[in-house]
Amino acid sequence: YHLIKRLFGKTWLAAGGTILFALDFMHFTQTRIATIDTYAVFFLLLMYDAMLCFCQQDVRAAPMRKLLLPLFLCGAFTGLGIAAKWTAAYGALGLAVLFFGKLLCAGREARRRGEELRPILVRFGKLCGWCCLFFLALPFGIYFAAFLPITTLPHNVGDVWGAFWNYQVTMFSYHSQLVATHAFASPWYEWPLDVRPIWYFAHDTSQGYSTISAFGNPLLWWAGIPALGAAACLWWKERFRWAGLVLAGFLSVYLPWVLVPRLTFIYHYFTAAPFLVVALCGVFSLLYQRGGFARQLTFPGGIQCSGATLLLAAFTAACLLLFAVYFPVLSGSPTTRDYANALELFETWYFA
Repeated sequence: YHLIKRLFGKTWLAAGGTILFALDFMHFTQTRIATIDTYAVFFLLLMYDAMLCFCQQDVRAAPMRKLLLPLFLCGAFTGLGIAAKWTAAYGALGLAVLFFGKLLCAGREARRRGEELRPILVRFGKLCGWCCLFFLALPFGIYFAAFLPITTLPHNVGDVWGAFWNYQVTMFSYHSQLVATHAFASPWYEWPLDVRPIWYFAHDTSQGYSTISAFGNPLLWWAGIPALGAAACLWWKERFRWAGLVLAGFLSVYLPWVLVPRLTFIYHYFTAAPFLVVALCGVFSLLYQRGGFARQLTFPGGIQCSGATLLLAAFTAACLLLFAVYFPVLSGSPTTRDYANALELFETWYFA
């Protein structure tokens, strides 16, 4: 809510985006069973929210303390995210793009206005120096501290650093050298299309059939694809700031999976889901300002509402309806095999 509100300044849009994120199937399933991806996504949101607070300030004139506080928080959230799961480190690449992009744009603006560049460059150098502390030392300290409960066990006494390093090597070796297959594995290019859900659980109970699968809300994920395309076009043509954040965030958490050789699953796309929502909110915000959907409609009782607001409400209602229809196969609530089978839109969807 806070991230969308700061980006677009509209309460109705922030509320709508928050509800849409809550109605995403994968968001519900992954958080309900408490996978560590939950914490990675949570800290990713905080990372980008803090970086947005920095980017929305005038880095040439704002007091340094107002610039350093969001950067400090961003670094702390980055450390917490990586300590939860390494995938949060992918998002840090997008943070770097936003940070240096902000400095570059501010420098160009100062040059265009004919301002003296030396004091601005000195200030930028100080910010970069602080960022070495906030985004290197601080995250490493948090990450190292997260291992203390295991590196300080009796069998590791006297070799905390060695134990810490050994755990890193072991984890990396596992992921880089893993050779395995799985019936519900899926490559990175299938995730946005919701091609293959991952089937977590199935069991016959006295109350009926219980099953749990993780995949995205099809309406939300499929609509997110053209929304991302719109964000790319708007950034290229008009340099919309929200579009830059969406692209930096989405591409940083998604593209690295192209290079991962081990088998992967659709839940690895969970870190990208928040940026799909932000992209959709950006499109609704644009419709609110331009075109036929920007027109204010008057209803009985003097109530006024824009076409874009109604469109968002209708889209949210449709996502809610889908969530209700698929709730049994997301939550494990008792249902029937026939009902679960009826929800399989594609041959690659397995619920029963």
